[in-house]
Amino acid sequence: MFGPTINFTEIAEQVKITSIKEANNLIVPNKVNPYKSERYNKWMLVSQMQKAIRRGYTEIAYYSAVRILEIDPEYLFRRLIIIAFEDVALGDYKQVCKAVHVSAYKRTRNAIKSEKAAAYYIVKLL
Repeated sequence: MFGPTINFTEIAEQVKITSIKEANNLIVPNKVNPYKSERYNKWMLVSQMQKAIRRGYTEIAYYSAVRILEIDPEYLFRRLIIIAFEDVALGDYKQVCKAVHVSAYKRTRNAIKSEKAAAYYIVKLL
């Protein structure tokens, strides 16, 4: 069997306990669209999020993720899978497995009961 054995129920419980509290403590401004074009905003935010993850700036990455979540939630989670493989990959494959599972399965995100908390959990993992 490839990869670690992962208890996804445990992950969902952990996310509920830690990430919702942490996600709510982070201040995310209400300004949704700082750019003129919604489309331009999406791509700029994705670029900002990926660069912030690469550099370890969790709060900036989370801010970008929340903005993308408001524009196109499914795209955010697809993009987080790509970032997991491109930027983390073999660095910590257990974290990548967890991030991919939460990103790929809406059922897991529904168990967490907050897509913001799921996004925060994934950003924090990566």
